[in-house]
Amino acid sequence: MSDELDAYASDAAPPPLAAFAGMLRERGAATQLRADVRAFFAERYDLSPRDLDSLGQLDPARLLVYRDMVHSRLRRVIRDWLPRTLRRVSKSSFRITFAAFMEARAPRTRYLRCVPAEFAEFAAPRWQGDPEAPDYIVDLMHHEILLEDLRFAPLGGEPMTGNPMALDRPMRVDSSAQVVRYAFAVHELPQDPDDDTAPARRDTRLLAYRDRASHRVRLLDLTDRAAAVVERLIAGEPVQAALTGACAQLGQALDDEFLAAMVPFLADLEDREVLLGAETGS
Repeated sequence: MSDELDAYASDAAPPPLAAFAGMLRERGAATQLRADVRAFFAERYDLSPRDLDSLGQLDPARLLVYRDMVHSRLRRVIRDWLPRTLRRVSKSSFRITFAAFMEARAPRTRYLRCVPAEFAEFAAPRWQGDPEAPDYIVDLMHHEILLEDLRFAPLGGEPMTGNPMALDRPMRVDSSAQVVRYAFAVHELPQDPDDDTAPARRDTRLLAYRDRASHRVRLLDLTDRAAAVVERLIAGEPVQAALTGACAQLGQALDDEFLAAMVPFLADLEDREVLLGAETGS
């Protein structure tokens, strides 16, 4: 399977490999391959006579079995990562969108685990306006991608600095931590794909990270100001700059009430080992 993904990912694949990848991608390839294998490749690709003769001798039935196998494997990994999303769109919509994805761009990654995110990026604008799909479908799809990405991505686990928090220093932040924003509370939905409960329509800000001890994905609901502060800390701003910048961003005063809320919040992030101590100054 990695060879096929390499073919999709490469912008300069050798002509025979590019032709083979095209056979895997093109929506109408099955009908045309059955009719004339050699003509299919000759009409589309600048192949040498030798390469064209070699491809033209291939059995169309075997080519189509292989094509179906590749498509099935890609669809399976997408279903594995997006079970609740795909439960909420029709089978025909998924089938049509997958075929369009393959023909328009196909996977550009070399890794199967990255295919669902590429598919989601392609599907999002198509399903967002689909009257047959729920209005929260894109939020749910992005959330399912987030959960799986955090499970498998090689992120997090950086060492603690051993330094206490300092207002004039950036904090080291576990690299798995990220702030995500949704228009619906999709994180509250049941995990059962067969449960079609709809989420509440509510502006939602979450801190998502992978727990260093259990390696499980954790989600923390954030207020607007907490989200703004964390985003700035993740971006590498010193603590004081993150606090003042968040207030300016939200049009709020940096007053005693704000600081009284932030002190236990930042302490909690240290307890969760999302904040790993102040960075050492140069």
